[in-house]
Amino acid sequence: LLPMQSSCGLSVSLNQMETVHIVDTDPAIRDSLKTLLKAFGLSVKAYSDSDSFLRGVGSASKGCVLVEAEMPGLNGMGLLRELRNNGNTIPIVLLTSNASPEYIARAQNVGAAGVLQKPFIGDELMNQLKVLVR
Repeated sequence: LLPMQSSCGLSVSLNQMETVHIVDTDPAIRDSLKTLLKAFGLSVKAYSDSDSFLRGVGSASKGCVLVEAEMPGLNGMGLLRELRNNGNTIPIVLLTSNASPEYIARAQNVGAAGVLQKPFIGDELMNQLKVLVR
């Protein structure tokens, strides 16, 4: 688990969080995450790929993004770079099955708020989200 950058988090309750955006090509993962987060009372929007997210959200800077790192097309790291290159500072957590130290360092250098190793449990995700409240 990559620690959050201090500039990304505020200490407020989860019910004050803006929308959590889920970007994942796997409908089962999207639905599972959406169900989990809604059970905690969070506002959630899900997208099937990075392009759909960019079209649907564009320059959103509130809330946070949970994005699958290994998607085809514009992958999680690519989406992160795209948003940062356009000046968007929305917190982004990369969900990956390969959180090597090198990958974590690259993600942190590009501006990721966190990297979450899959599989993860709901508590790990919720702990990350508590830090990312904007």
